[in-house]
Amino acid sequence: MARPSKRLRHNILIVCEGESTEPQYFANLIPLAKTAWSETHDLYIVLSPKPTLVEEEKEESVSKHKTPRKRRQIKQIAEEAPPIEEPYKAVPVRYVREAQQGLEDNTYEETWAVFDKDDHPKHKEAFDLAEKKVEGKKVKIAFSSISFEQWVLLHFEKSLTAFEKSACKDGKKPIYCGTNQHPNDCAGKRCVSGYIKMKKYLNNYSKSGNAAYFDTLHPNFLSALENAAWLRHQILKANPSALIYQLNPYTNLDVLVKYLLQIQEKIVWTDFAHKPNIPESANDDECIFTIRFEKKSATLTELQFTNHSNKSHLLLPNHLFVIKNRNKISLLDSKMLVDTRKTGVVALNTTDCEELKLNFLLYARENYRILIKL
Repeated sequence: MARPSKRLRHNILIVCEGESTEPQYFANLIPLAKTAWSETHDLYIVLSPKPTLVEEEKEESVSKHKTPRKRRQIKQIAEEAPPIEEPYKAVPVRYVREAQQGLEDNTYEETWAVFDKDDHPKHKEAFDLAEKKVEGKKVKIAFSSISFEQWVLLHFEKSLTAFEKSACKDGKKPIYCGTNQHPNDCAGKRCVSGYIKMKKYLNNYSKSGNAAYFDTLHPNFLSALENAAWLRHQILKANPSALIYQLNPYTNLDVLVKYLLQIQEKIVWTDFAHKPNIPESANDDECIFTIRFEKKSATLTELQFTNHSNKSHLLLPNHLFVIKNRNKISLLDSKMLVDTRKTGVVALNTTDCEELKLNFLLYARENYRILIKL
């Protein structure tokens, strides 16, 4: 019997700004990531800070003659981060610097700095520092504006609201907007955490709470990937010359999540006024399809699929559909064969449709999901 091939080890360091929400989120994601990488790599992910779990109480197994007692579970203690040199102590520069330290001596194959906009003054310096190579590698940044909760919200809806803050506070004490327990409760008008509560997307969601919300959040992560791509398309279209840290709202946390879960599909949003942001293939032989679309009228759109490969390709009903009243409706009743070097045309009625989605292989080894806002 053939022996299984030896898997490579891949080490990743993720440096988080938050001490609770972000580390807990990624701690829950790690087992899924390990499974996704398992065929090729032994994945080892270190979180900084290490998530501190909320103490739980469990009943001990006792005899019927004794009163049941609660047993406290010991909290995980955050590991001490390496010292940050004085020039890099300002936030968020320190997160990038800590991630850089992980690249020194090739300790990690790659490192990520996960931080938010908040009111930090040193964003330019942080992004500039990330461009400097350490051992031939750069720190990757997963950035959200205004907070990590922007990514949380995208699991449930598309949102272009420019929230002012993550959570409203009375001094340093949170007022838990959305619960109507404080006279200054903004009811989700200023803070994204309050909005999440008002919409009842997550029960008892708190930035300082445990990660129990993950089980409700993660089943919607495919929608979050699409919505994050939609958000960037909308905000960058409106602010083409703005720097990332100047934008609100914005997040690219989906890039890190997709990477950890080894999701190879490229998600691209566009509209009829803009060409899809799909990279041109350097080798024509690698290009399988090109797409052209033309809006003939308010309700009629024509899609042209040109096959550049040396073999025929099938378009299946699940490759092309519209969203109408939040339901998927396929635009192909049956398989559609597009011969080599030929163009297939699909005319579609988009009356009352909200979105058009194309989902198929465009380039060798790269699967694109094209989403068109109608």
